[in-house]
Formats: sequence, structure tokens, C-alpha cells
Amino acid sequence: MKNYDASATMSATKNAVRADITTAMLEFFRSYYGEENVSIVGNNEIAVAAGEKTLSDGTIGEICAVVKPVIKEYESRTTVKGEAVEPYERLIEADSYQEEVEQKAAEKAEKAAAKAAKIAKAKADKTKE
Repeated sequence: MKNYDASATMSATKNAVRADITTAMLEFFRSYYGEENVSIVGNNEIAVAAGEKTLSDGTIGEICAVVKPVIKEYESRTTVKGEAVEPYERLIEADSYQEEVEQKAAEKAEKAAAKAAKIAKAKADKTKE
């Protein structure tokens, strides 16, 4: 990891990180998708032509993704409006997301089981008739 202690302010630090991340993303996308398929379309915003698809009118359409790095807060602070801002905790966010994914999967499995039971009951009732 790079050290950003040389940046004096939070804005300067975020700008330096954003520039480094944008450069790294550009290098990766250009090497992976080809120079001709990567464009800078805004301030630190990159468009990548990931593929193409035949459209309903028979022409070929380019499928693009647009990415822009967002540098998260790294230090507790209070805004000018007096709002408290806490640092972004990547590992906590990852754990929280994993829990959310697992909860949704459990809910989906529960609904599928309930639906299967309902169908089985309906079939059983139908055979009794």
C-alpha cells in the first residue's frame, strides 16, 4: 500500500488517491480490453467497451460500463453543518454485506421451500379427488 502522509489536507489526500486509482484502473482496462475500448468520459470517469451485441434492428451495439472511483472517508470529522462523519471500515462493510447476502439466500430458500410444499399439497389434494 502507498503512504499518503505527504498530502497536507483531506482533500489533497483524496485527490491523490483518486488520481492513483484512476491511473491503475486505466492501465488495467487498457491491458484487458484494449486501448481502443477504453475512454475517459469525465473527471476521473472511465468508460469501457466490454463487448457488443446484435440489436433488435440488426445493427451491432457496444456494451459499456462506466466507472468512477469514490474515495471514502478515512478519518472521523465534523462537517461545516455539524454532522459527524465516521471513517469507512472496509472489513466491517464486507462482513455486513456477506451477512445480507446470506440472509437473502436464506429467505429465498425459505420461500422456495414454502412454494414447493404448497405445490406438493395441491398435487396431493388433486389426487385425492
